[in-house]
Amino acid sequence: VVVRPPAGAALRVPFAIAFGPPRQELLPEAELSQETFSPADAVPTVLTLRAGFVERVGGLDQIEPVERLDIELFTGDGKRIGVVARVRNLLPGRFAFGITGRDPGGQRLKPGPYSLRLVAVPAGGGPASTRLLPFTIR
Repeated sequence: VVVRPPAGAALRVPFAIAFGPPRQELLPEAELSQETFSPADAVPTVLTLRAGFVERVGGLDQIEPVERLDIELFTGDGKRIGVVARVRNLLPGRFAFGITGRDPGGQRLKPGPYSLRLVAVPAGGGPASTRLLPFTIR
């Protein structure tokens, strides 16, 4: 990188960013506070997860952020209903989402089995990490 100020000499700054495939799972923890629940807006079931990671490489901390996290809803027999939440540019950390028992269009889910599929896409490319969390609507 070369910095050229309006007045003065150009300054060459050594700078490099290397992107490689993530070495760890981007979704090491994910769980629902209840596996069976009724649709509720006031007191939703809570999905908690940890996304991304920080690891020490060669004495330096390396951060693996998540470029995109999708929370997708599926029926019990595996039919995709849609995306209920999408978050972009997550630094490593813990996150919580309220699961109300509604579909992406806002309609209450009918009683029966469902699942949430979490898809975390790493920044800089590479394979996505996924988790599947089954639950039942009363």
